[in-house]
Amino acid sequence: MEHTIIAMDLIKNWQLLIGNGAYICRPNTSFTADWYNELHCRMDVYYQQLSEYPGNIMGDNEGYLIQWTAILGQIFPPLCLKYMDGIIYSNKIKPALSKYR
Repeated sequence: MEHTIIAMDLIKNWQLLIGNGAYICRPNTSFTADWYNELHCRMDVYYQQLSEYPGNIMGDNEGYLIQWTAILGQIFPPLCLKYMDGIIYSNKIKPALSKYR
């Protein structure tokens, strides 16, 4: 149920989200603490299976369980909504959108 509510909020407020291509965060804030703690909670859940099936460079090998968005895309956008009053948007740090690999 909670994931459904979060997904609906993200869809409704997509224009307030920052893309995962470029951002700068001050250290030791509530935002970064929540981000770091949620990452560790997820990695703790994955730990046993990751020790049996470590990922390759693309994370597409058999047995690897972490989805592409699970440790960034599913954590960062909800936090952007939670802390939207403290986020500053700027085009000055836009990433290169071609030939980035």
